[in-house]
Amino acid sequence: MGLHTGFTDRKTTHTMNNIITTFQFSLTTGRTLNVRVTDQNGDPWFIAKDVCDVLGFANPSDATKYLDEDEKALINNPSLTANPNGNVTIINESGLYSLILRSRKAEAKRFKKWVTSEVLPSIRKHGGYLKGQEELPEGLVSSLHKTIRENALPALRYYDLLTEHNYYPGISKHKREASKQEAIIKTAVKFDLPPSFVRQLVSHGVKEALNNGSLYV
Repeated sequence: MGLHTGFTDRKTTHTMNNIITTFQFSLTTGRTLNVRVTDQNGDPWFIAKDVCDVLGFANPSDATKYLDEDEKALINNPSLTANPNGNVTIINESGLYSLILRSRKAEAKRFKKWVTSEVLPSIRKHGGYLKGQEELPEGLVSSLHKTIRENALPALRYYDLLTEHNYYPGISKHKREASKQEAIIKTAVKFDLPPSFVRQLVSHGVKEALNNGSLYV
């Protein structure tokens, strides 16, 4: 698989109307942790406890209470937790990045790279969030194209507004990059766009991003 960044295996199971995909992330200590991802209406949501275990948050409830309400949810699935009531906190992609930015563990940067370069592409390739235009209903494809065309320029302007302070003197490279990633997620959520498209928009501009056919991976 080339450079080892933590991805060692994936296993998909079906449980109580949820598709659960389990990935394994290898810590630098050699310990391997499971990171479970569930499909919610076509979007990937991460089991909060698994993410917190990797990022060094001892109490998932405390860690997730700082997330926005639209970044977390509660599902009932006894197979995923030891809680007697079966309730499990899950977080979406935006919530995941928020926790990564708050983590003080050196592992956080490697974990983010693993998620963005291996986990999410794997989910979108094998099934789940916008896995391919050819596998989406025609009406949904048309609607997504319309949303992208209409929102591309306003989204780029909004992103520029969020990141204008990045160029002030004294802003470190680390803070600039963290701010950029957070702005990409906020822009994607605000304009209902795939984060991958917003990244292309930021990197290449409106015209090239719209002409690029790989909007869904």
